[in-house]
Amino acid sequence: MNGLKLHHITHRVTTPHQVTTPHQVTTLDDKTISLSTTQQVTTPQQVTTQQKLTTPQQVTTPQQVTTPQPLTTPQQVTTPQPLTTLDALNFNLLAHYSFEDNLNDVSGNGYDGDVVGSGVTYTQGPQGKAVQFNGNSRLYMEKFETYNFGSEFSFSLLLNCVPPTTGGIGFISNGFQNSGTWEVKIKSNGPFRISVFGPPPELTIDIADFRFNEWIHVVFTFGGKNSTVYINGVLADRVCCADFDSLGRGSGVTIGAFGTGHLDRDDGYFYGMMDEIKLYSTNLTADDAVELFNYYSPLTP
Repeated sequence: MNGLKLHHITHRVTTPHQVTTPHQVTTLDDKTISLSTTQQVTTPQQVTTQQKLTTPQQVTTPQQVTTPQPLTTPQQVTTPQPLTTLDALNFNLLAHYSFEDNLNDVSGNGYDGDVVGSGVTYTQGPQGKAVQFNGNSRLYMEKFETYNFGSEFSFSLLLNCVPPTTGGIGFISNGFQNSGTWEVKIKSNGPFRISVFGPPPELTIDIADFRFNEWIHVVFTFGGKNSTVYINGVLADRVCCADFDSLGRGSGVTIGAFGTGHLDRDDGYFYGMMDEIKLYSTNLTADDAVELFNYYSPLTP
């Protein structure tokens, strides 16, 4: 063919990924040349997905699960009640004898009593039980031997007295006509008398119209050199101007007879009943006496 000479041409053709098989090419002079397309075979790269590195999280210990507590109903808040006169008086209460089949001091101050003599009995009174004396026994509160009654002192008691036939009788005292002592008594065929002893003159109150064989309420106060007596909430008498303004320490407190120093007489014992005896370390007022009387009324068993 006009001296045209065909050359063997080799092309390197790389087709990504596709690999072809070589083809035979026939020339005009019946010679066969090999025309091949050589594909570069590339090794597939491993495609990896780049993972995001994370910081390890701190592992926490699971918290203990507590069982919920049942709801409680709110408590009702009560408004404090104002103190009554009797509540206020209790702050100055030395001793309180209610005689509920015993001689205990229910104030909590420990001035309990003992029986001296053949004994006492308990009977119905205006406020529960009352103590009954039959003229042969007395009560003695020994702890008062170390107590100084000082410049203010009062007592309150419920009383039902049988008239004495001979001599006198004692109700309550911390001695007998000794300086610094006090005494409640009835003289033979005489008045109901309350005396406070110190340097002469003594303070003495006589109640001429004292009522026997019925329950009465008696309040006695001492303070500021004065003595005052209230019967059933009403002022009975007042005396003043003692030459002393303080009571000393006598003996223990005696109930149901003359006090220590006058127990050698057989006519000093009390006949009758007593109830709700209270001793105070303050000078009770007229309002206090009324309040106490109203609290115990009516004075019937």
